[in-house]
Amino acid sequence: MPAPNPATDVVNADVLALGLSPAVSMAAVYQSMYHSLGILYENAVANQKIQSIAADAVLVEGLVQGLANTAIDVVEDVAAAADPVAELAALLKALNKGH
Repeated sequence: MPAPNPATDVVNADVLALGLSPAVSMAAVYQSMYHSLGILYENAVANQKIQSIAADAVLVEGLVQGLANTAIDVVEDVAAAADPVAELAALLKALNKGH
């Protein structure tokens, strides 16, 4: 077995580092790219959640306004029909027309 030569050992280590450098640099590029892609997906999910919450808020506000308008209409109808004499007269007229 030959004796170790420090000069050739250093050269061999340098050649190894030189040979691996393209692979190491591409690994760094891919790691950076997939990290950025992960952040992109994370932001997309967060934005989708925000849009869903906003849509729910709009729906609830629309329902509240619709129910408020319906309640006001019912109160106005009850107030307009609060004259029992007029309703009784209309009922009697309708019954007399039937005979």
